Parts: sequence; C-alpha cells; structure tokens
Amino acid sequence: METQIQELNRKIEELDRKIKLIENYATIPYSVENAFKQRLKTTLLDNIPTALANAPLTAISDPTGGATVDTQARTAIVSINNALQQLGLTL
Repeated sequence: METQIQELNRKIEELDRKIKLIENYATIPYSVENAFKQRLKTTLLDNIPTALANAPLTAISDPTGGATVDTQARTAIVSINNALQQLGLTL
C-alpha cells in the first residue's frame, strides 16, 4: 500500500511539472477558458448593428414610487438591471 501511495505521489508531481511547463510556454497570456470567452464575445460583438454599437451607455435606475407597488415586478426589474450592468450594457 505504501508503495502505491509513493507511486501516486510521484505521478502527481510529474503531472504538476508538466502543467507548469505548459503554462510557461503558453502562446496566450491568459487561460484557455478566458481566450474562448473573449473569442465568443468578439464574434457576438461583430454582428451588432452600428447604431447599437455606437449608442452611449446610460444608467437605468431601479423602480421607485407609484400608486401601486408590485414587489415581485420590481425585484425582477432590479435583477434585469443588474444583469445588464454585469454585461457592460448599462452603467
């Protein structure tokens, strides 16, 4: 059992060294996952109409006031607003 554990530890160390070598010789300055995300974002942005691409970013305020207060609707609107901000579509 001890021999098997030592062999597994040796293999883990070998894999760790190989991973570090790959990271050191990568052709892109960030992770492959980020590269794919950036490529997808660029591809999506290439297909945006010019008027939309040049539209100024503005902030959308959360709902307030009014005679009737629908808390579920306001919660949904706030969630949508937050998602738009996270995507960088609004401020």
